[in-house]
Amino acid sequence: METKLIYKHESSLFNVSFVISLLFWGTVIYLSKGIAFFLVPPFFLVYLFAQSGFISHFRGSGALISTDQFPDLDEKIKACAEKLKLKKIPTVYLINGNGVFNAFVIQFLRKQYIVLLSDIIDDLQENPDAINFYIGHELGHVRRKHLLWRLFFLPSSVLPLLGAAIYRAQEYTADLHGAFCCENASSAQQAIALLAVGSSRWKDMNMSAYIEQTKDTRSFWMSFHELISSYPWLTKRLARISPDFPQKKMPHRNPFAYLLAIFVPRPSISSAIFIYLIFFLIVFMIQEPIEQTQIEKIQNYEEGTEQQHPSSLNLFPYDVPSEIKR
Repeated sequence: METKLIYKHESSLFNVSFVISLLFWGTVIYLSKGIAFFLVPPFFLVYLFAQSGFISHFRGSGALISTDQFPDLDEKIKACAEKLKLKKIPTVYLINGNGVFNAFVIQFLRKQYIVLLSDIIDDLQENPDAINFYIGHELGHVRRKHLLWRLFFLPSSVLPLLGAAIYRAQEYTADLHGAFCCENASSAQQAIALLAVGSSRWKDMNMSAYIEQTKDTRSFWMSFHELISSYPWLTKRLARISPDFPQKKMPHRNPFAYLLAIFVPRPSISSAIFIYLIFFLIVFMIQEPIEQTQIEKIQNYEEGTEQQHPSSLNLFPYDVPSEIKR
């Protein structure tokens, strides 16, 4: 079961990201002489305030799914967790999506939460099995511990190509978990169709025709924008969970798109913050030895002038007539 639920490139991308991030953090600690550790507390406080506010919002406004609250969803969550052999089930909340089709998992300290937006639940009432795709998708992120490594992988996550690639691989893996939790393969396809065409038209969407659109992703610009994105195109996501779609038919990206994408870091707020922090750290490490050198020069100059006798000072450094010196 395990091999069927993990996208083929996720493990290799994880290993590369781990090595790069480990080397980066080790270098930062070494060059900063341990000063980098003093930056951890203030940034941890920022994390606490920001993340706790978001967690408090859906805990205070959303509905906790349990045997007493939406027992039908609670039963689905437990069934998916059992199917995935997940021992510890995260706390799940249902909150108003305001027209947004989404579900996500979030971690605060050591606890993980899954948030289901109401729109995907409401619009899939005609096929409740499709709801299992979203539940299984988020449980897949939890099962594979994708969020656990996010902070450690910050250095590699901002890198061009690699940073976005591992996020896309994790999405494919989560999709495979979601499809595994559905009783019918068509239910998983319809769950993605909802994201593609909305709350009504998903029921009438021609899946084969939609999968055929994957051939359009070979173009230069579609290849480029996928290479810098954390999410694969929906056409590809639906194709990969379709049992009758041979993986060898997945079109390759335009090779020239890689030449441009290699200069573009993964666009995200965390990437921007991380790049700013690295810039600040580099300036700090460069500035410190410069200031130290200037201080040493001043000290050496002061020590030299104190040791020098006034009579030995050359008050007339240039050749002038002797009568002027008198």
